[in-house]
Amino acid sequence: MNSLSCPKCQRLLPDSALDLSGCHKCGYSFEQPVVLRSQLPRPNARVFWLVAVATGFAFGILAGFLAFRRVPDHSPNRHDDSATLRLHPLPRESLVQSDPQTNPTNPIPAAPLVPTQGHNAGTPATPTPVAIAPAPRPQGTEVVPVAPPQDKAEPQPPAPEIVLDPFEVRERVFADARAVVAIPDMNGKDHITLRGNVKVLKLGSINGEAVLDASALEAEEIHVSGDINGNCVVKLSAPTGKIVIGGYVVGSCKLYLNATGGEVVLREKSGRFGGGARIAITAKQVELCGLVNEGCHVAVTLNPIGSLRVVTMDGGAKVQYRRANPTDPPPRVESGLLRNGTKVVAEN
Repeated sequence: MNSLSCPKCQRLLPDSALDLSGCHKCGYSFEQPVVLRSQLPRPNARVFWLVAVATGFAFGILAGFLAFRRVPDHSPNRHDDSATLRLHPLPRESLVQSDPQTNPTNPIPAAPLVPTQGHNAGTPATPTPVAIAPAPRPQGTEVVPVAPPQDKAEPQPPAPEIVLDPFEVRERVFADARAVVAIPDMNGKDHITLRGNVKVLKLGSINGEAVLDASALEAEEIHVSGDINGNCVVKLSAPTGKIVIGGYVVGSCKLYLNATGGEVVLREKSGRFGGGARIAITAKQVELCGLVNEGCHVAVTLNPIGSLRVVTMDGGAKVQYRRANPTDPPPRVESGLLRNGTKVVAEN
């Protein structure tokens, strides 16, 4: 469809405007030459935008392909990567496994042909899976077995301390080897008998005519922190443990210490034997670091490979030792300062 176009305002006018003398918009006279043009639809801006984006994307792909394409290398020293991926069929004889050490001349035969009926006649039978022999172990190597992981045992809570009252307890048997037993003090005519197994036995002062019989008790450690005096009788036993005397043992008391495979120690500063006390010790190792004086008599029985050490003696005290078995080798004896007629004597 053709239409008039005003030469001045460029507006489109219908064909009926030819009868008019001029443009009804701007008043331009049509007596002058008039230009006719075809009325075409205006292009859409969105179409142009999509075309431009698609063109740019296509050019980007093409440029990337040209930039990163691989140029074939025709040089004589090039490495053929395809050779590493080329698989060659192996001959049937290579599939037969044999042990070169146990039977080098008798390999395992290949699968035989099984004659069957029909079109499958003469086809090879399905090969039986053959176990591959492990690689021979070099001579001199040793296989160390790995122990399976073991669950860690949960630590047991410490046993509470048991305090015995001499006025209420006459005899007590302990079955818990983790028990810690304490007897603060014994006086007068108190009498206590202890049996069983304990970890630690703690004793305070023992005075008067008190009696403590722990000869049937097996303790790991025995600690005496108080004094033992008067006419009391005390029997302590730690067969494979340790007995420590940290107080004074004086008067007419009698003290029996049994540590057959263990140790007996008289503390250097706080421990003392004296005042006519009678002490009998059976142990493997005896350390009398405290003062031994005032007519005290100490009888020591040493087990095989035993030792005796006396640091200071005074006031006519006497330490006499002997071997538990006369055929045992002589024990090791060390004596320190001996004054005023004191002596360390061997009985056998």
